[in-house]
This record gives sequence, C-alpha cells and structure tokens, in this order.
Amino acid sequence: MFFRYTKISRFAFVMLLATFVHITEIQAQKNSFLRSNWVLGISPGVASYYGDLSQNDYNPVNKVLHESGPAIGFIAGKKLKSILEFGLVVNFGKTSAKRTDADMQFRNKFSEYGIYTALSVADIVNPRRKSRFDYGLTANYSITQWRSVNYRISDQSLRDSNGLDVDGNNLGNGESTNHFGAGYFVSYALNSKFDIRLNQSFQFLNTDQFDSFVGYTDINDRMLLSGIGLIFTINPVKSSKSDYEDCPTF
Repeated sequence: MFFRYTKISRFAFVMLLATFVHITEIQAQKNSFLRSNWVLGISPGVASYYGDLSQNDYNPVNKVLHESGPAIGFIAGKKLKSILEFGLVVNFGKTSAKRTDADMQFRNKFSEYGIYTALSVADIVNPRRKSRFDYGLTANYSITQWRSVNYRISDQSLRDSNGLDVDGNNLGNGESTNHFGAGYFVSYALNSKFDIRLNQSFQFLNTDQFDSFVGYTDINDRMLLSGIGLIFTINPVKSSKSDYEDCPTF
C-alpha cells in the first residue's frame, strides 16, 4: 500500500516526535523560547539516484546530467541551542537513469516527509567564534512515497511498474519506505535573520524497488539530495559573539 510502513518504523517515528515535543515542553518554560529562534527554509536542488541502473556513481558531472532530477526541500524547525537545530523536513523531486547494455530505463517521482536535526560542528570546535560561516552534520528519519516505472529503451515497452506508466502518468498505487539519512551543511549568515545554506544528505532507502527493478547485489537503492537555499530565523536571539550589522555588507 502507498502509505504502509512497518510497526517498527512507526514506533521509531513516534519516539522521535515524542522526543521533540518533550524537549519543546521543557524549553517552553523559558519566556523567550516560544518567541525566538524558529527557522523556515526553502532549498531547490537536485536528487541523484544510486542503484542497480546507475553507472556514474564516481562521476559527479555525469551523475547530475544523466542520473538525477530536480528537487526542492522545505524545513520548519527550532534552534534549541546555538549548536543544535531540530525540526520537520519535506522534499519533492524526481530521478531517472538508464542502462543501454541492458535495454533498460526507469523514471520516478517522490515525496519525503520527516524529522531532521542539524549539529553545528563549527560551534563545537570554537564556541566563541565570530565568523559568519557555519558548518556541521545533519541526520533525518523520513518516510518517502514514490511512483516509478521501468521500461525497455528499444521499444518503450513496460518491464515493471510501481505506480507509473511508461509515459510518466499515474497507474495504480505507489509505494512507500521508511529510512534514515545523514549528511552535512555549510552556511553563510547574510545577517542575523537570513542564511544561505548548502546541504547534502544521503538517504538510505529500505527498498530495492525505487527504480522498479530488483538487482542481484542485495543492496537497496539510495538517493543523494543536494540543495542550496535560504534559511529565515524568526526573532533570532543575538549573542555577544555576533558581528552582524543591521544590513549585510558586501
């Protein structure tokens, strides 16, 4: 079923959500918590496919040109401390790839909904830093819903389908999978409210059907999400180490 996932993954999702709510309730005792340091972000980018049909895993240019597709991500979260950010993430996109030697091609489209956390390594290394550059690690737990189709290149005939026909139209039910992801971010603060953020996260999908093809390696399909976007902080709390001006200086 399109919205089906295992009891174990449901339990893990509920536990992560409960942890977030619990932390929020504790911090809400402070008057400034509910009014400050909320973040909203949008990040257009690229979704890259890694699986049985990929041939350019070590060639970034060809990977983007031939085994990727457009994607866009959104976040809504809270900076719990200067080093920690926690919230919700949503991504939409599509990927495709082909192998001419196997007369095989696939395309898909997906939507991802999850919980993420971002840890500032820069603040851990130097808590008193004044640089506007920041960098760190990210992790997420998500549910990805997708539709895909696999067909022959030679005559465009159908090989297998998980919710799409060979023309890319919806056909029956799609699929879903729960999974973890991990990555990194690099950001630059334009001022106290706006950051430009580059991020990449590798999604370890719990399925080998993301490309509507089950290979012989016993390795599930994966996906790399890359984006660069704008992060807006609502009512940021200024610290003594801040070197922000009222307007960014170039």
